[in-house]
Amino acid sequence: MTPAPTVLPVLPVLPAAQARALTLASRPDVGIPELAGVVESDPALTIAVLRAANTASQAPVQRVLTASDAIVRIGLNATRRVVTATATNSAFGDIARAGIDLDAFWDHTLATALLADASAWPNGPRTEAFTTGLLHDIGRLALASADPERYRFVVRRVQGGASPDEAERAVFGVDHITVGRDVAAACGLPPQMVDAIAQHHVGDGSALAWVTFNGRSLAVMLGFGDGVSVATPAVPVEVGPGGAVVRSLGGSAGIRMKIAWYRGLFVARAAA
Repeated sequence: MTPAPTVLPVLPVLPAAQARALTLASRPDVGIPELAGVVESDPALTIAVLRAANTASQAPVQRVLTASDAIVRIGLNATRRVVTATATNSAFGDIARAGIDLDAFWDHTLATALLADASAWPNGPRTEAFTTGLLHDIGRLALASADPERYRFVVRRVQGGASPDEAERAVFGVDHITVGRDVAAACGLPPQMVDAIAQHHVGDGSALAWVTFNGRSLAVMLGFGDGVSVATPAVPVEVGPGGAVVRSLGGSAGIRMKIAWYRGLFVARAAA
């Protein structure tokens, strides 16, 4: 029996270390010492950044052993992306009990981030687009983490034909879009990112919202389901309106290779 709808009594937020990491990673003016400090304060972030630096194709034989050296090697922009991906996975990684297909969810999330970033204009907020794309479904993670057993009812409703948003409102009294906006604001993310996360299904209000929406739309068309809805078969996006964006990432195969690289950072964290 589906539980009665109820708004979450306490808004789920990220642990302090992950929230601080996301806040810093979202700032385009963050410097190496400040970012290295927050990375070194969290084992998961340290492992991920070191792994990223030591597995990069341009990495020399000499392995780096400190977060500061790793950031210098891969650059601030790449570090911000690694930090955002790892902090999100570290904070909300254990949601299997919620019935979400975690492989599909993270593939969809990373595909959206990569495609949103590639959709951004050359001199625009490319890393900001990647971060926003990566966090666009943070509300779903928050709901599933807050009450995984209740979220299973959401998944069952979706399997019965309801849309995820409708199912979340029926079970929780609120959907992941609203929760995502509030969690992003509570984490101290910039207002433009908060607004873009709130608009990721429609793309209204700002260029950042549009590229996030476009990245998500292209990810779905490429067959990257969100872990709750049934994934639709991929369509030949490479020859459609979004073809240039997809081709810039090496096509569907290139996107999957990049996703595998990021997910390898999560595996390293789990094995540590």
